[in-house]
Amino acid sequence: MEVQSGNKIRINVWLNDEFAFGLYQSVFVEYSLKKGMEIDLNFLEKLLDSEQRFDLREYLIRLLSVRSHTSFELRTKATRKGYSSPLIEDIIEEFRENGLIDEHDFALKYARELSNNKKWGPAKIRAALMTKGIPSKYIDSACEEIHDPETDNAEVLEFLVQKASRRLKREQDPSKRKKKLFDHLQRKGHSPSLILKHIDDLLKIVEDA
Repeated sequence: MEVQSGNKIRINVWLNDEFAFGLYQSVFVEYSLKKGMEIDLNFLEKLLDSEQRFDLREYLIRLLSVRSHTSFELRTKATRKGYSSPLIEDIIEEFRENGLIDEHDFALKYARELSNNKKWGPAKIRAALMTKGIPSKYIDSACEEIHDPETDNAEVLEFLVQKASRRLKREQDPSKRKKKLFDHLQRKGHSPSLILKHIDDLLKIVEDA
């Protein structure tokens, strides 16, 4: 047994004078391994299962240290790495219980980011949250919290039109320009009724650009 030269938290283990595998020090200590210790196949299987569990936990924690993830994202990445589904689900449930995964909080923060930074409307925000695998109850809650149906978001539409005004102005046909403007804002997730309510003022922005 020896500490790996390139990774101080892992230990190389030899069986019958031949290199067998590497272990995290935490697993090594958990099983009280010692030089010259005899182990059977049952013990070895438990040892390697614990190593796999610890390795997956460390991998997921590294992902979460970079940014928050949903369980769907963690599950997808872990599956691509080749970890078994039962083990993945076990660790994800552990993380939920410990508060490392909070999909309600994730949904709300992500929805606010898309609304504030990209000026997306509720329809597109909802679609984006769905791609993250967030449960519908959290999506509904997040969308309701950031979007008040009684609020007129005309200034958001104006901002988006101003950014696209030069491109829209290249269309000379008034009816086609109007449709392109409408389609542009609807693709951003804004409701048709809100767009139509302000479309004359928005067309004026394009004309004045």
